[in-house]
Amino acid sequence: MTVTTDMISEFVRAANRVETLAPADRRLLLEKGVSASGALRGLLVKTAKVAPVDDAAERVIPDIASNIEQMSDETV
Repeated sequence: MTVTTDMISEFVRAANRVETLAPADRRLLLEKGVSASGALRGLLVKTAKVAPVDDAAERVIPDIASNIEQMSDETV
């Protein structure tokens, strides 16, 4: 597997058991996803590929990560 597929597998596994994850683990996964998304988007831009961006999601994810303790499993 590649680093990307490993990461996606980790996210899918975490999503399937989100109710068992500690807030710190939830925050770490969100931060990891944001970082990976930015890196992948940078690669798309660098290689002149189209890189659609969902500005609304990008604005709300850091808020979710910083308030993870108050977020429902469904939101996370």
